[in-house]
Amino acid sequence: MKDLDLDINDRHLILKAANKYYLDIALPYKVNPDDGSAKFDSKAKVLTITLPTVLDAEPEEPQTSNGITETTENPEAREEDENNESENSALKFVNQESTQKYKEDQEKIIQSIAESDRNLVEEIATNNNKGPQKEINRKFDFLTQETFENYFLIFNVVNYEKDNVRVAFLENEVLFSYQDNEKELSSTVKFSKSFNRKESQCNLVKDYIVINLKKSENEFWENKVCIKEEYNEEFESKIEAYQKQKQQEEEEAKAAAALAEANKEAPQKEEEEVEEEEDQENTETSKTNTAEDEKKKIEERFVEKRSINFINFNRDNFVFELD
Repeated sequence: MKDLDLDINDRHLILKAANKYYLDIALPYKVNPDDGSAKFDSKAKVLTITLPTVLDAEPEEPQTSNGITETTENPEAREEDENNESENSALKFVNQESTQKYKEDQEKIIQSIAESDRNLVEEIATNNNKGPQKEINRKFDFLTQETFENYFLIFNVVNYEKDNVRVAFLENEVLFSYQDNEKELSSTVKFSKSFNRKESQCNLVKDYIVINLKKSENEFWENKVCIKEEYNEEFESKIEAYQKQKQQEEEEAKAAAALAEANKEAPQKEEEEVEEEEDQENTETSKTNTAEDEKKKIEERFVEKRSINFINFNRDNFVFELD
């Protein structure tokens, strides 16, 4: 109501609302504006104006003469009617112009809202086609703990896949990387203290990746011993080079272990072969000795037979002579 301007006289009502409405109408009867009232219903958004009419201002009855009705024209009333008609025409033009402008403004607003909604719908559809946004964090945060002998970097990665975890132990530097369909995480950590690269390791537990650094010297490190650095282009080349080197070292270690195992088995095999050869020689010697013994026995029996000499015989006796 505070933005409305209502002006009423005995024959006109003018209603103004800044930059919104303008109403100017002629009243068919004379009214008493002082006794009128106006009430605005905020819920229904309706303004009700009540104006009492002046009874003595009703139109006069037309005069009659010889049965013919005559109308007496009042020049002042005619001029007032002409003015009212002119004002009504002007009001009608203003109302038409305001209504047209209001419609145009409403169409522009509706078009603007439709354009905005269409852009929003297109953006939502594009995002849905792209799927969920991938989380990329090139400076992934971590927790630290330490003992007298070890220093721990603890990375919280929920539902990670162990095959996607990459860790590189470099000179006073640790590189951490994890990538899957939902996230791409990495962190570069440099140390002011030294650690044993070969004895350091990466431990995988549920939702946590723990990097265990073996300190070169048993001592407690300061709180600011490690510094997290920004991601750079050398990160991928460094971690790939470390993985290739580690794979080569593992292959060399396997080959050395296989060679050591082979060398360990060779003396035992040689001993077994020597023993087998000795057993074979002993067997052959035993066979040879047995054959010679048998031959000797046969010869001895043959000699015994040859040592019996026939001497004489008669009908009752044989006479032999033994050497």
